[in-house]
Amino acid sequence: METNDNNEDYDEATMAMLCANLPSNVFNSSTPDPRLQRAWQETERTNQVTPILKEELRFYILAKRLKKGEPEIDTTSDVPKNYELTEEEMRKKERRKEQNRKAAKKCREKRKMKSLSEAEVGVLRNSV
Repeated sequence: METNDNNEDYDEATMAMLCANLPSNVFNSSTPDPRLQRAWQETERTNQVTPILKEELRFYILAKRLKKGEPEIDTTSDVPKNYELTEEEMRKKERRKEQNRKAAKKCREKRKMKSLSEAEVGVLRNSV
């Protein structure tokens, strides 16, 4: 791998290997895709081909979509989708909340009773 002015350039053999299974209209060897470069770096770092395979699959799907005239898939959704709960889901949520409150109250009472009985046993042992 050669470097020019802090930009990483791939030699001919590396670029040929990267381009081997990619659609020709998606990848231009003179300007490699930054995602593919990152995948290649990850592959070199981890000695696993998974990052390159993922990018190859992404390019294959993209080429197929473009061939059919479909747009690219937008995977950069910054805003999470908020879904409204149905009435049934809200009732279920409230019921679970109430059950949890009752269970927590019961647990606290049980812990308090255990603590009191242990204290009582300690007092009785000390008095005997």
